[in-house]
Amino acid sequence: MPESVTNLTALTAGVAEVIRQAAGEVPSVWLTERLELHRRQPDARAWARDFSRVSRRMGRRALRPSSADVSRLQLLGLAWPDASFAVGALARWLLVTLPAETAQRRVWIGAQLNYGDADEQSVLLRSLPFVDHSGELVDLAVEAGRTNALDVFAAIACHNPYAARHYTEAQMNQLVMKAVFLGLSLQDILGLQARKNAELARMARDFAAERRSAGRSIPEDLGVIADAGGL
Repeated sequence: MPESVTNLTALTAGVAEVIRQAAGEVPSVWLTERLELHRRQPDARAWARDFSRVSRRMGRRALRPSSADVSRLQLLGLAWPDASFAVGALARWLLVTLPAETAQRRVWIGAQLNYGDADEQSVLLRSLPFVDHSGELVDLAVEAGRTNALDVFAAIACHNPYAARHYTEAQMNQLVMKAVFLGLSLQDILGLQARKNAELARMARDFAAERRSAGRSIPEDLGVIADAGGL
């Protein structure tokens, strides 16, 4: 069994246990039953209904996992920011990571990115590194990143390795500069160091010059993407 599959299996088991402890037996039983049904009988419409009603069945309250639980999930690859650990979000993550053919998954994810609310879109984007190792869904991620909703954009831009792995240079540069414009920390963009390039440095210098001419402050971490010449 490939390591990525083994890790995902261990991670889903860990997430399910954290959900059970936080949400209680009744919601957890409902989730377990629905996951088993979708494994046996994949159906896009039924999946979309369950994906949308997770919060009603599981609750929206934030999880308070122990430090040991957080460390275990992070070691397995779920390095979400603390604010994203909610019962509904993790339950949706389990639904997204169900085994599926790429074409089927594209239908599921594409529909929810178009019609889901901000919470649903954020979970989908944070799930991409676990379900799309070859970048076949990158166009969906790029399109979703054009949103004006800060939480949704942060879901693909921050604490998420997907963009650094699969975006073209132009797409990555656009994501980074949008993060700068929105005031997000560049330290939270995973893989940025390896994706820096001359064009991105030029864009950073131009942005800094525009801020100076307008008498506005320059983000402290903008120098992270500037070249040796500085800002």
